[in-house]
Amino acid sequence: MDSFKKLAGLKTLLIDDNELVRDTLTMVFAFKKCFITAVASAEEGLRALEGERFDIIICDFRLPGINGVEFFQQAVKSHPHTVRVLISGYGNDEAIAKAFEVGVHEFMKKPFSLMAFVEQLGPHVDNYLAGKLNHPKPTGKKTAFKSKKKLPPGIKEELSVYWPNKAIEVKLQI
Repeated sequence: MDSFKKLAGLKTLLIDDNELVRDTLTMVFAFKKCFITAVASAEEGLRALEGERFDIIICDFRLPGINGVEFFQQAVKSHPHTVRVLISGYGNDEAIAKAFEVGVHEFMKKPFSLMAFVEQLGPHVDNYLAGKLNHPKPTGKKTAFKSKKKLPPGIKEELSVYWPNKAIEVKLQI
């Protein structure tokens, strides 16, 4: 089954300062009969939210002006029942944890395949369509990041693992 079918007819707001990401996702979503509005900054995204209702919001973390987490802090007030996805090429553990705290439903690390993106988005869209998306719902998938900070002597590696939307962090020091 085409994973994009459940997205058909839904209105999506995409916020990413990378023109290639915007153009690619816009083209693919439009081809699959999804309505998508793509903008380059969080400020433009907030303006788009003022006059429009969106079913899904996809926002990059690193943006000119306010970042994706700050954007979602404001967006959740006017769009509390919207599926919210943070995307980023950077694995900033604290920012990701904060994103889940402010109501992001899913985090996707760039680069990602379109199929993986839609499959990870799927459970949240299902909850949204069933009217059960009042609060973030975990997908059951965990996200792991290796720490780049200087570690104490004797510790070779630190791995942070997040379970989406549960704001649970487990750090393994090896």
